[in-house]
Amino acid sequence: MVYKKYGETFHKIRKQFGISLSELSSIGIQKSTLSNFERGKSMMTFDKVVLALQYMGVSLEDFENFLNRYYALDPLFLLDQVQEVVISNQSEKLNKLLDIAEQEGHHYIALAIKQLLNKVSKKEVEEIVDYLYQIEVWSYKELCIFYLVIETLNSSDIIYLLRNFFKNNHGLFNSKKYQAYVGQLCCNAIVLLSDRCFKEEAKELLDNVKDNDLANTLFVKTLLIGAEGYWNFLFKDKEYGKNEMIKAISILKMVDLKEVTLYYEKKYKHLLDKIVYDG
Repeated sequence: MVYKKYGETFHKIRKQFGISLSELSSIGIQKSTLSNFERGKSMMTFDKVVLALQYMGVSLEDFENFLNRYYALDPLFLLDQVQEVVISNQSEKLNKLLDIAEQEGHHYIALAIKQLLNKVSKKEVEEIVDYLYQIEVWSYKELCIFYLVIETLNSSDIIYLLRNFFKNNHGLFNSKKYQAYVGQLCCNAIVLLSDRCFKEEAKELLDNVKDNDLANTLFVKTLLIGAEGYWNFLFKDKEYGKNEMIKAISILKMVDLKEVTLYYEKKYKHLLDKIVYDG
């Protein structure tokens, strides 16, 4: 139930601060309203939540931190954790996240983590592909899973899924958040397909990213520079492509995304071991 995690977290905070329902009711919030909210039976209006938190001396930021701490098992939060671990190269933490995903019944997230750990079987890869093929309405969760497993997929599956995505999911492009994440996914796919010598398909994807304005943040624009640079390096102009990839890393360094920079620097060096990055 969507209200449950908010109410339970609110309840934990209230108990921790030793504040009774009766005490909170003194500021104009009925005990029944508070009780139903804490038990997940109903949502409490935003202004009442803020009022109660202020009375307890808790900011909205603190409340969000409590949510994250108590509800790391939420599938979206779990996916964010997985991506942070991948970017920061802390692969030793993936086994713990795999245990959590399996215990909480997040089956496809568990399969995605197993793929990152190179523990996924051929049958499980086929299960992931079947799952992705059946998606009609993409959300952040499905996009994250696709992003995490993309390197395991056959090129034909990647091409089909992304072509179908652009054909049927333009509604997502109304959201800047989704635009940015789809752009990030596509930049990864461009590099991957280019590396597998799918020149035309990678170029088609490049054009789709540009035509749909998916590189709408500095981060995704920078990834697009790197991805297009790699395409150029392989198929058009090696020197220009190499310089564009170096440029992408330089931009990431300038905006001080240390872990992200190291991740992509390592990735690009793996692709092009002749590139030397100047400090």
